[in-house]
Amino acid sequence: MDNKCAHIKKLLCAPHQCMAIGGDKGKMKKQAIINLTVIAAILAVAMFAGCAEKPASEEACKIAPTAVPTVAPTAPIQESIDEILENLPTGKVLFNPPHEMKVGETELVEVRITQNLTEDLTKGLEGRGEPQTNETKVSTYMKVRLTGRNFDIDPKSGAPQIIESDKYTHWEFHVTPLKSGIQTLKLTYFVILLVQGTDRQKEYEAGDWEVNVNVNHVWWLTSNWRFLVSTLIAIVALMISIIAIRKKG
Repeated sequence: MDNKCAHIKKLLCAPHQCMAIGGDKGKMKKQAIINLTVIAAILAVAMFAGCAEKPASEEACKIAPTAVPTVAPTAPIQESIDEILENLPTGKVLFNPPHEMKVGETELVEVRITQNLTEDLTKGLEGRGEPQTNETKVSTYMKVRLTGRNFDIDPKSGAPQIIESDKYTHWEFHVTPLKSGIQTLKLTYFVILLVQGTDRQKEYEAGDWEVNVNVNHVWWLTSNWRFLVSTLIAIVALMISIIAIRKKG
């Protein structure tokens, strides 16, 4: 760097030396321009060299990032669910669908679930259907669902409920057949699990039950009386029109 400054100083002093020696103004002017051009070139090279060296120095001064310790991934959710399901206690579910129903007549269907295998779930049943009992996995929080084509099903207590250890939990459905013939009711229940802070549901099908739905003539008449009355009025009007035409003829 000292050599660069000495060289620049020498170039700056050159015009004065030329004035003392030659005194030629034209040559002095030309020499001054040449000297200024050389100085500018040297300064440019020096600035470029400084800029080229700066990133290297900055890179050298950078602090190496701290290594972040790796954390082992948690067990897959499905493995957690399988483990919880395997450890669930065995309980009982009761369902009492009727074997026969009539179109338009509402029947009470009940579902009971308990963790106590020795508990008698048939006591106090109000529905007239024959009780069906199965063993199943039971969690502390469950819900049930009753479905069936050609039925109007009103779940009076179909929401999720807690399954207590010392007594059964009860659900009720009001079921009304809409069509005669052999129809099917399906009961599905769900165990609800808390896995890694999120509710997960496992579905179980208790089974399908066939119900023989008979024709209900009284219900049909009461449901279709408007159609019957309008049809009767149309027939009477047609007969009156026919009689009037014959009289004119």
